[in-house]
Amino acid sequence: VLDIIPLREFVYFFTKKLDKQRVAIDLGFGQIIELDKTRLTILHRVNLTVAIGQIISSLFIFYLIYLFGMQIVSIEKITVGKIIISQIMAEYFFMSSLVLFGCCLLVSGSLMIYMNREVLTLGV
Repeated sequence: VLDIIPLREFVYFFTKKLDKQRVAIDLGFGQIIELDKTRLTILHRVNLTVAIGQIISSLFIFYLIYLFGMQIVSIEKITVGKIIISQIMAEYFFMSSLVLFGCCLLVSGSLMIYMNREVLTLGV
């Protein structure tokens, strides 16, 4: 989701008041346009900033996993309604969700940086 939303919102912001002559290809409701260099640079930098933010967030999540693994931080219990989840199971649920989320952010940010670099080398 973080890969698509910022780029789409910025393109929509830049092309809100677009001349019909600047539209390169019409595809029904969608249009493929060619942006000038300054707007492309802004889009690439925003994309790179989001990717770096994702990687930094994943590193912070892995630091939290380290804190839980070394028993520096622990969860006593989780209570949901009348259900009480013990400490071992609560830490397992929390750590496994953090591992999944951290890996997703790390892979997503790395792919975003790679795709941004490839798009820049193509000159698009």
